[in-house]
Amino acid sequence: MNYNEMLIYLNAKGISNSEILVIDEFFTDNDLTADDLKDITNNIELKNLVQKGTFQKLKAYDEDLLEKLFEYNEKHGIKVITFNDEIYPVSLKLIENSPAVLYYMGSFDEETIKIAIVGARNHTEYGAYVTEKFASELSQLGVEIVSGMAYGIDGIAHMSALKFGARTTCVLGTGVDICYPAKNRKIYDEVREKGLILSEFPPTSGPLPYRFPLRNRIISGLSDGVIVVEAKDRSGSLITARVGAEQGKEVFAVPGNINSIYSEGTNKLIRDGAIIALEIDDIIDNVYKLKELCIERNNKHMKRELGEDELVVYDLIVAGKSDVDSIVANTNFSVSQVNGILTVLEIKGVIREESMGRFMII
Repeated sequence: MNYNEMLIYLNAKGISNSEILVIDEFFTDNDLTADDLKDITNNIELKNLVQKGTFQKLKAYDEDLLEKLFEYNEKHGIKVITFNDEIYPVSLKLIENSPAVLYYMGSFDEETIKIAIVGARNHTEYGAYVTEKFASELSQLGVEIVSGMAYGIDGIAHMSALKFGARTTCVLGTGVDICYPAKNRKIYDEVREKGLILSEFPPTSGPLPYRFPLRNRIISGLSDGVIVVEAKDRSGSLITARVGAEQGKEVFAVPGNINSIYSEGTNKLIRDGAIIALEIDDIIDNVYKLKELCIERNNKHMKRELGEDELVVYDLIVAGKSDVDSIVANTNFSVSQVNGILTVLEIKGVIREESMGRFMII
């Protein structure tokens, strides 16, 4: 057994992630190896660091557990990694209680911008409309939609992403081999082929209530921002929002009718400082990576629409040569020609005069 296999063994034993991290730190600090796990019975110091039930699991060493787990994973197309593996998402290494072990089906993509969309299982038509609108518009920008594959808002977000051919990630509160709820089988099967099914819980783990709040930190941890569409007061979606804020992620909330129980949570989020989400630009303007992507795309589009001389001036402004004298000095254009080109670029909405005769790209 190597060290990564030891972490997987602890996870498969049913030891909580927070205690796996304690054990990992103890082994590292004391220069212990994975083989020392078999002789842990008399380690009083570790016994005092973990819960009694956890230490009992450690004492009851199961020689065949990993072999059975790996055989099951291979049979069902399940892959497993730890936070020591290169493929492990960097964003999850940065969160509190970072999952030591992840099981998955499908594939990771570290390059995509990821936005979580979460909300109520029971929802209004308004909530369904807003979810589809944001998920569809984000998907068309190439954003990966992250959610929890629950009934309602989560499912609509995943389906909207799939509809537009975008990647989507389902973070489960069960093992990755369990489609829960069963009603979302179509989503589950398609995401498994085109996106990512992810869980920190070992295969065959059922939908126990305590597991769903735990998975919320992974939903927000993977994402560059979190949109809460509809949520009752004290709902699971608010846990995702709170954890996301603690992780330093931008949290967005869609306002709703103050008489609706499904808007109690989102309206309170806005009152308490969440960014109000009325349109896609509210998301773009506040998620740095997404804003940079859109600026780059807009610049490419604008440049395709420019004439040869306009493009020369445009590129000089991008490079910091943003006043008439600097542009004249770096081209063969006269002052009157440069002024004429700048006027045309302003009319086209490509640039605007900033101050003191200097221009900037819009």
